Amino acid sequence: MKPEEFLIKAKVTISDNPIDRLSKKTKAIFEKQEFVIDVHCHLFDKNTINIWYFILRFLKDQLGVRGDKNNGNFNYTIDDVYQNISKPLDATTEEEWKELEEILSSFDNKDHAKEGVRGIGSVIKNRKLLSFTNMKSVYDYYISRYALNQYGKLGLKNKDLIITALMMDLEMGWEVDIEKSIQEQIVELKKLALDVPVLPFLYTDPRRADLEGENNLYQLFLDAFSNSHGQSFFGVKIYPGFGYLPSDKRLLPIYEICEQKKIPVLTHCGGESVTTHRLEIDCFRKGKKVSIRGQKRQDVAFKLNDPKEWISVLEDFKELKLNLGHFGGDAAWENYDKNGSNQRIDTILNMMGKYPNLYGDFSYNVIDTKIYSIFKTILKNHPIAKERALFGSDFWVVCGGGNLKKRQEDFLYSLIEFKDVLTNKNPSNYLFY
Repeated sequence: MKPEEFLIKAKVTISDNPIDRLSKKTKAIFEKQEFVIDVHCHLFDKNTINIWYFILRFLKDQLGVRGDKNNGNFNYTIDDVYQNISKPLDATTEEEWKELEEILSSFDNKDHAKEGVRGIGSVIKNRKLLSFTNMKSVYDYYISRYALNQYGKLGLKNKDLIITALMMDLEMGWEVDIEKSIQEQIVELKKLALDVPVLPFLYTDPRRADLEGENNLYQLFLDAFSNSHGQSFFGVKIYPGFGYLPSDKRLLPIYEICEQKKIPVLTHCGGESVTTHRLEIDCFRKGKKVSIRGQKRQDVAFKLNDPKEWISVLEDFKELKLNLGHFGGDAAWENYDKNGSNQRIDTILNMMGKYPNLYGDFSYNVIDTKIYSIFKTILKNHPIAKERALFGSDFWVVCGGGNLKKRQEDFLYSLIEFKDVLTNKNPSNYLFY
């Protein structure tokens, strides 16, 4: 589909009012105005990812495995993971998932526990993602374990909870096959949104604009935001670290519609754990082809995730509702803690002062308790941050970074005076107005 055709159809078929994109259940909660919002929440099951993603994210970042081929039963180094990603991979079979489950189970015994792998106990208990084959099960698990309205000491107990439902698209990001297609994910999330108060966000990769048929970027967008299956999608997810710049010209028609229709955009902006596997990647900054290089894949992703890359987009679409997920990332906040400033965080704060609908969520950063006081200081000293900061849980499924439920509660309790701002007022402004 050509951008011109997409713009014509989208302007006619998509409502200008975000409330029209809510299900009856979510709209009833919105109208009561007694709710909390988790603005950065992933809902994906094992059929929407590839086993290499799980090994990288779960075993490297969560278990602390750093590439020792002789480490127990674990026979992959992290380099092996990315080497395999660079080759065409079939969708993960049930047998392969079962084999990984057996490997993880082997760590349960005391002999492996003595080997000193960091955080092994809590991680083994939380490998639930391996058993989920649908997003409703993932949602139910999240609600039972990590939902904000379980936090009694924060005064949130039993309040209604609205969450985003952020998609994954490893087919384009890692060039691997996935068991559950992106079209199937769209249909499943629409049906889920009819039953529970979730706001589906469409993962949007500019490289899909070059595809034909139902996998074309613009066709996917129209399918997602049409009222098929009795429900529409609500927002858009961007993940530049998978190999593109946010100003890619193929995304500009998407931003035009998002600005006009008040569709919120959430972008990854901080943390380079899961990225493109390439050390040099050709991409587009507007219509100009540029090459992004790095000594490590994280170097490439750091450049792609730079919030400054959004400035040209926001200059063209000044009213665009944009959330810079992770507010620069935990490394930026750790640096701020040491030096009293950080270029990435300072850039975000300056951009917030210029663009009226620019927000930043503090998600997964809550694992590091040292930066609670820094964030509190920012909220007190920068009125614009107080007006634009959001709360999100992010990667809660395997909960490898520690006791995420406790960290979330401790984080918000340390910011009790800003609790309503972070979980209701600012998210409402970002999502609904």
